[in-house]
Amino acid sequence: MKKAVFFLWGVIGVLLAGTTFVEKYWGMAYVHEHVYGSWWFVALWGIAVGCSLAYAVRRRLYRNLPVFLLHMAFVVILAGALLTFWTARRGTVHLRVEEPVCVFMAEGEGVSGLPFAVTLDTFFITYHAGTSLPADYTSVFTVCPAGEECVGAKVAMNRIFSFRGYRFYQTSYDSDGYGSVLTVNYDPWGIPFTYTGYFLLFLAMCWNLGVRNGYFRRAWRCFWGEGEEQRGDGPFVRGRFAVWVERGFVFLLRASLGALTFYIGWRVYASGRLPVGNGYETMLLLAWVILAVAVVLAGRVRWFAPAGLLLAGLCLLSAAIAGMNTQVTPLVPVLASPLLSWHVSFIIMAYALLSLIFVNGVLALVFAGGNKTGRIGELLALSRLFLVPALFLLGMGIFIGAVWANVSWGRYWAWDAKEVWALITFLVYAFALHTGSCPMFRKPVFFHVYMVCAFFTVLMTYFGVNYFLGGLHSYAG
Repeated sequence: MKKAVFFLWGVIGVLLAGTTFVEKYWGMAYVHEHVYGSWWFVALWGIAVGCSLAYAVRRRLYRNLPVFLLHMAFVVILAGALLTFWTARRGTVHLRVEEPVCVFMAEGEGVSGLPFAVTLDTFFITYHAGTSLPADYTSVFTVCPAGEECVGAKVAMNRIFSFRGYRFYQTSYDSDGYGSVLTVNYDPWGIPFTYTGYFLLFLAMCWNLGVRNGYFRRAWRCFWGEGEEQRGDGPFVRGRFAVWVERGFVFLLRASLGALTFYIGWRVYASGRLPVGNGYETMLLLAWVILAVAVVLAGRVRWFAPAGLLLAGLCLLSAAIAGMNTQVTPLVPVLASPLLSWHVSFIIMAYALLSLIFVNGVLALVFAGGNKTGRIGELLALSRLFLVPALFLLGMGIFIGAVWANVSWGRYWAWDAKEVWALITFLVYAFALHTGSCPMFRKPVFFHVYMVCAFFTVLMTYFGVNYFLGGLHSYAG
């Protein structure tokens, strides 16, 4: 049973990865018809979830309530997705001023009726002050159920209108300014289930971080507990010269963090928002998080100062070489949501921790060649300490993004390439937490090799999608 469970999830991961490359050459419509929307794809997920539940019961996972709740949260989320797949209706309605409409174009069904009439009163565009850049698109309309009093309504980007289970989203508009296109979504069962799963997931993550005998607390005690006087010597030889070198690295680390903080703060002041609007700004945020973590741990783990400087420098160098857009510009209307800041910030913090785990793995493999088993064990403890918050931050970032997508576009999962690769990254790193079922992850060398290889999924999610696969989330510029 155990082998079947992990094999199935591995197959799903490989299938998802391969499908993103098929989409690159055959198009989104093709993969949605032949993979994501197919009966066998849904059946594969159902079999994987069923086997996982059976294995969890067999291992009596319900005795460990925080871990059991974490797994059940994913089951509820997937159940909600299945309900959406089976019962939801989605399409668009084209409105013209003072012309009542009682139907919408449903995906895969053609014309579908509405239980009320919708009449557009006006449509207007709001611009950023002093520019010709749109800040928002707004449709004002009236909803009139048969034989009942009409209701006034308004939708804009990231501001939806709900009426009797139907949700309306601003999507497009006519060039003459007298027409508007709204997305219509009717999903009375899937959304409540899915959102319940998100809440349970958040609750379970917090519980697992705080539970005394959980994975994270054990990793915390292992790193900060016994043997503190030995931990953190790093790859440097202790001596007067080494001490001055280490102090120099720490000074440079703190100075770099201060300079980058000032620069990011200036961009925040100039733009009036967090730096999460394009690829360049996310690289700045990634470098800042890496430097901040390195500053906190440099006193205990001395190699963190040069490693943090190197890794943050590579982030900034990558942004410069890639020719990313460095201008401070207003966000496009669909990105003007507070959920964007949370979504990107959580994921960037996760990537920063996973980057440091990768550096740990590389150093551990170097030490393995020199038979320095003590150093490998110390790096293992640090990587395990980072792994749980990294996964939880990544999970929260993904699902906050799903909520934001549901508010902005009317669907919380579109199987876009970046969404898929973020999910693959989550699955790949989640395997390493199952040390009870997969004892090979208890072996330091195997763990570090796996972490080095797993980092490919992070690189693919960020750079591979942006510069090769493309998609709705691609922001290479």
